[in-house]
Amino acid sequence: MATATTLHAEAQCLSSFCAGFKDSEPPELPGPVAENASRQHRYVSGQYFFEYLVVVSLKKTQDGSSYEPQITYQFPKKDGMAKYQKEEEEKTLKAITLFCFPEGINWAPLTEYPSETFSFVLTEIDGSRRNGYCRRLLPGGRGARPPEAYCIISTLACFGLFSKVRSNEHL
Repeated sequence: MATATTLHAEAQCLSSFCAGFKDSEPPELPGPVAENASRQHRYVSGQYFFEYLVVVSLKKTQDGSSYEPQITYQFPKKDGMAKYQKEEEEKTLKAITLFCFPEGINWAPLTEYPSETFSFVLTEIDGSRRNGYCRRLLPGGRGARPPEAYCIISTLACFGLFSKVRSNEHL
């Protein structure tokens, strides 16, 4: 059964994996190269191993005629951001929901749905990239229900690693 507890367990798994990298220090490099190396070290050290873990669910629209993807769980929640940062985060999260369900609003509740794994790349205006690693499946329960997507967003291009983490979820 797919739950927020399962996603939290995934976050703990990733944190445990990252713990082994926290004691290493990045090499001393000059100027802008040092700044980039420092940022990369934070990613490898686990401080920024992933940016978000989200669950995207299909919810009925207000008129009840169709479904729209919405984030129903997010880790971590980011507080204390400036207004422009919050607006940018909202745009990113909205884009994530659309990448998790690119088929649009034409969903109907299902009783069977094969699990599928896929990835996508969010590219910013400055050329920076964030990778989305998703697993879409039918949540536990009885009767017809829409699928959910579990998604990890990271600047690291580690499809193999994230695929193994997702395949060990036992959802």
